[in-house]
Amino acid sequence: MLFYIIILYMYAYLEGGQIGYIATTIDPRELLPVRKAESHKGTYGRALLITGSPGMAGAAYLAGMAAYRSGCGLVELFTHESNRIILQQLLPEAVMTVYGDEDKKLADKLEKSIRRADSVGLGCGLGLSDQAVDIVRNSCEFAVSMHKPLLADADAITLIGREESLISSLRRQSVVFTPHPKEMTSLTHMHTDEILSDRETIVTSFCSVSGTVCLLKGHRTLVGSPSGALYENHTGNSGMAAGGSGDVLSGLITGLMAQGVDLYDAACLGAWIHGHAGDLAAEDTGEHAMMARDLLESLTEAMWELEQDEDELEDDEFADDEFGYDETEDEDDE
Repeated sequence: MLFYIIILYMYAYLEGGQIGYIATTIDPRELLPVRKAESHKGTYGRALLITGSPGMAGAAYLAGMAAYRSGCGLVELFTHESNRIILQQLLPEAVMTVYGDEDKKLADKLEKSIRRADSVGLGCGLGLSDQAVDIVRNSCEFAVSMHKPLLADADAITLIGREESLISSLRRQSVVFTPHPKEMTSLTHMHTDEILSDRETIVTSFCSVSGTVCLLKGHRTLVGSPSGALYENHTGNSGMAAGGSGDVLSGLITGLMAQGVDLYDAACLGAWIHGHAGDLAAEDTGEHAMMARDLLESLTEAMWELEQDEDELEDDEFADDEFGYDETEDEDDE
């Protein structure tokens, strides 16, 4: 692992990237997009979610609903045709574009959907088939050429990690990667235990080399930026370690990006809201019984809380250590 870190730092130095990191904190209220009395759905952006292979309609639903809960004006789901009926029943508010198994117009459909989007979320429940490979390649190409902010998650990260040309094409572009430690191995070619042993260094080095934002999921999720900023999230609990939770996070961040929130800020705010919704859900379900759908319900309360004036909330509603890294923790450990 040491050799790999040295190579990363050398590359970052030669590329003019940031070496080391700066621990940052956030105030969720300050990052939340402002709602205007005189507005319409176009005011709050259009999020495109390329998600859901056959049998994975749930991923598309969870991501799509979370994007809407973020305040996004319109959500489009780009998904396999086998998911159409169930998704139209579960999420009738979403616009839908579907493709078939041997769809010769797949690339054309993707190009049109990405062109009209304000942000693109790619990968939730997408699968690793040959068709998924084509979708990821085309989506990355179109998003970069059209300068659309792109979030890559789940299967998209795995497929991107397999092709050096794809990773190179996304370098220094408006991209947010949201891997869990296993998926991070695809981007770094390191073992999971190596990544977990020094998460801060791995995340900041990757961000510096790639010129992208990276959110590494886990207990105390980390968000890094190419500038060297590093945010450690302090919301959330073990009940969120369940299938679909990551889809909710991806949809939430993509929805914030569609509203014009800076990529790093969107990832930090999304991580905070996602974890806070998990904490609220745990108050009702406990951590053992929590499911991803519970996060969707709690997102409404989490967003409502952020909309309120500070004096309408309890004094300790947002403790300082929930906003990010607390340097006093290191002092206590010494």
